[in-house]
Amino acid sequence: KFKIPDTFPGRPVTMRHLMTHTAGFDDHIEPRIYSKDPSDLEPLSVFLKRTWPPRIRPPGEISVYSNYGTCLAALIVEEVSGMTFEDYIDKRIIQPLEMNRTTIAQPLPDRLASDMSIGYVYGKDGYVRQEFELIRLAPAGAVSTTATDMAKFMIAQLQLGRYGNERILGEAAAREMQSPQFSPAPGVSALCLGIYETPLHGLRIIGHAGDTVFFHSNLFMIPKEQIGLFITSNSLGGSPLRNDFHAAFLDKYYPAEDAPRPPKEETGQRIPALQGTYESMIYNTSTIEKYFFPLLQFTMKATPNGTLIASLRDYAAEMEEVKPYTFRPADGIQAFHGDQVFVRNSEGYVTHYYLANAPFMPFRRIPLHATARFTDVVKTICLIVFLSVFIWPVGAIISRRRKLKDRDIPIFRRTARWTAGSAAILMLLFVLLLSMMMNQTNLVERFFTSITVPLPLILVLIIPVIAAILTLFAIPLTVLGWVRKYWTLRARIHYTLVTVALVAFIWWLNFYNLLGWKF
Repeated sequence: KFKIPDTFPGRPVTMRHLMTHTAGFDDHIEPRIYSKDPSDLEPLSVFLKRTWPPRIRPPGEISVYSNYGTCLAALIVEEVSGMTFEDYIDKRIIQPLEMNRTTIAQPLPDRLASDMSIGYVYGKDGYVRQEFELIRLAPAGAVSTTATDMAKFMIAQLQLGRYGNERILGEAAAREMQSPQFSPAPGVSALCLGIYETPLHGLRIIGHAGDTVFFHSNLFMIPKEQIGLFITSNSLGGSPLRNDFHAAFLDKYYPAEDAPRPPKEETGQRIPALQGTYESMIYNTSTIEKYFFPLLQFTMKATPNGTLIASLRDYAAEMEEVKPYTFRPADGIQAFHGDQVFVRNSEGYVTHYYLANAPFMPFRRIPLHATARFTDVVKTICLIVFLSVFIWPVGAIISRRRKLKDRDIPIFRRTARWTAGSAAILMLLFVLLLSMMMNQTNLVERFFTSITVPLPLILVLIIPVIAAILTLFAIPLTVLGWVRKYWTLRARIHYTLVTVALVAFIWWLNFYNLLGWKF
């Protein structure tokens, strides 16, 4: 139906890569996965072919969560079985396990619709009811179920594929599914096939969490103890709740022992090498979506008492080392996501940061120019410089009052200033219009939930393209102005600053995929 590009010759994507999130695909912003209109739902092959993200990493090197990779695996199931994924799940899992209140069908069948929990969002007037979420990438999260049915599924997993007299997996296949398949680095938990390890308190725990916009769930199992737990909620507050429940259960029934700390002198020697900014690798790098969602970036700073402060926007937490390059909250309580691990390359340089129990969510260390702080400063300085071009028309008015005719003003000076000034004003106009569009809830929602890109967004992206073309002319005009000394020194410096700001702003636009139509 379609072919995956051979971006890395000799390194094809395999099913094992798809099931461990190591295929190397780019990501897409989550809201574009959802819809409110049933007519938006397409056959899986059609949707994947139309929206396929590029391969940006060689397969098998690093795990980054990919809903698209999961759906490609489901499409392969359709090809091999000759059934739709929905029918396959129903016949091979739902029916054998008697999960009678479970479906992947969208919209919900009438027999289940009346029992469906309502999703809520908290607003200024309290909790607001939401419509049923339709998920274009159905295999990645469209299952509607109950806790009782999920208990049956967990029993089958804990019994290696068997539930009563039925079997959904052979024992060997079940063991393979639950066995470690890919571990990013020492100290970071492993991904199995479709599930992953979340070891805590000395226990091997396997499972999977899941989120839609309104619902937040967690399933985890302790095979050795034959224990399975499932929790789900219907509002944003449930996201921390499931993790708190996970931790509270383990604290009560399997209390952890304090871990010994390494000597402070050794920690003090290592910590300076850990400072810097780390950015989540679960984000879009190739389309305009990169701009619409702020990048998730942690800043690590050392403290005088030998600890690290991890900062994210208004959040900050102090961590202390429990073993080399592995940290835990300073209060000693191990969070549900496990320890925090810094990973070094072969030369000993720290390149990545992990929450140990989220092996599919790496943070890469980024240079200064890729940080949000730096790009924000570049944008602000450029806009200030662009505003200064309004001095030029004021100067022109003064010249007219002094009875200087246009023909008395060198054509070069007029052309140069019209070129750079128009580019600067277009950049200001673009930022203004984009900000206004971002504040229009309906337009943003249409972009996030609609198959087609809103026309106003397509049109506004014409502006920076025109400005970039004008900048290409402004650059040689700047050089010519210095060579032939067409202006006073102050005027030449100002014109140069405007040109430099235009070039810098083009870099900023390209960084966030706002130059051109990158949808």
